Amino acid sequence: MAPNPPSPEEFPTACSEILMEFSDHIMKLGKSMFELLSEGLGLNPSHLNDMDCAEGLSVLGHYYPVCPQPELTIGINKHSDNDFISAFTR
Repeated sequence: MAPNPPSPEEFPTACSEILMEFSDHIMKLGKSMFELLSEGLGLNPSHLNDMDCAEGLSVLGHYYPVCPQPELTIGINKHSDNDFISAFTR
């Protein structure tokens, strides 16, 4: 989604508008978090942002239709995220 976001037409109609808005809010939140992390490390508040830590945003989404027998589901496998900051939303 950043620094070169795809056009909204590349997303499913059901989520394109909210995905673009969500991305804007997450970028603002990320910049604020990097300021707080910098301060917490005893650095100038703009240190991590000046290093372009807030320049990229990847959004990964999965869509699963409603399960007709949810009592039979077992969830997902263990995994790890290979990025700097991860957020999970439902």
